[in-house]
Amino acid sequence: MDSKFNKSINGRELDGCDSPAQQFQQLKMESLELMASGLAHDFNNLLLAIMGNADLLAQDLTPNNPSLALVDEIRTSAGRAAEICNKLLAFAGKGRLHFQFVDLAEVTRSMVQMLKVAVSRQITLRLDLDDSLPLIQADLTQIHQVIMNLVVNASEAIAQREGVITLASGRMDCPPGDFGFCALLPDRPDGKFVFLEVTDNGPGIPPDALGRIFDPFYSSKLQGRGLGLASVLGAVRSHNGGLCVRSDPGKGATFRVCLPLQRRMNGQQARPAPPRVRVKGGTILVVEDEATLRNLCSRMLTRLGYDPLVAGDGPQGIELFTRKHEEITCVILDLIMPGMNGLEVLDRIQSLKPGTRVIMTSGYHEQEIARRFADRGLAGFIQKPYVMSDLARVLSEVVGEVTPAEEPDPES
Repeated sequence: MDSKFNKSINGRELDGCDSPAQQFQQLKMESLELMASGLAHDFNNLLLAIMGNADLLAQDLTPNNPSLALVDEIRTSAGRAAEICNKLLAFAGKGRLHFQFVDLAEVTRSMVQMLKVAVSRQITLRLDLDDSLPLIQADLTQIHQVIMNLVVNASEAIAQREGVITLASGRMDCPPGDFGFCALLPDRPDGKFVFLEVTDNGPGIPPDALGRIFDPFYSSKLQGRGLGLASVLGAVRSHNGGLCVRSDPGKGATFRVCLPLQRRMNGQQARPAPPRVRVKGGTILVVEDEATLRNLCSRMLTRLGYDPLVAGDGPQGIELFTRKHEEITCVILDLIMPGMNGLEVLDRIQSLKPGTRVIMTSGYHEQEIARRFADRGLAGFIQKPYVMSDLARVLSEVVGEVTPAEEPDPES
């Protein structure tokens, strides 16, 4: 790898990621990610209560009821708030991902016109892209956001002066810990990578600011307005990649996004669910520590034709399942609960009755859940916040169609 990425901070040479400054940066980012993830979890629970109850209320109103417009406003605002939660999860490396094969050079080239609109007219965009790069598996939306954020960041660094931003791509082999000054996953990925570099000829990054540039809302030019480079870091981490920066005062800065060619995908699929059966209603056990969400899910299930059983924590859920497992069609299980979490409850349920259909619910995205529960026979997943149609779709996929109004066929 280019040795120029071994960056000096406060006169100290940083080789790899073992310096005190980089260790502090790593610990700080982990703390911020933990906070963002926790905030997103609590916020998603509140949004589920708002969106779910608004959805049920809308179903009770006639089409010409003037209150329906107010309910729609509530649902629209809650949907926008849910997008903020997704940004927080993206920063924490737990955003919603949809992997596909991506040509990094082609994606960058396709964004040029959009990038020209986003930067100052005094700035020239130059491309130095390697068209022979192999395809990578990546979330296209996040790659777009990474490129846009880095280019906008470079434009703001150049400010209102004439300048040049260069976008370059290539491939490299990276020994363990050889990213230079960087922000990485704790296990320091190594191997074969493709990279995208965004270089500007602005004033560069002051050494005392280099350790803060990935902080949410940090900006050396303007009052902090958003996640900025922090969201770039979250996207890169969710791809098991690396983000490196080189800056020489007065000579500009270069950000290098490194994306692995070979890795275990966060979006790997969970073990296939048990064969679907057609059911007519049935008993669903809901294990959820938030009383508001338990009641909401219970009301939704009732409207869908199911008989809900509710438990306020893991031990209560296991006790109910132990007594009534013969009549329970499926379990809807919250991932994060105090005391006994969803993982522990899932294992106990599967040990009591192997093959039980369990649907996990969480604010985390589906790929993260699939990665964590791939070997535990999870039958389905529903992401918070959700509405009744989302719940109906997942239940249909896991346990079959719901037809509670049909009478039993006497010929069967």
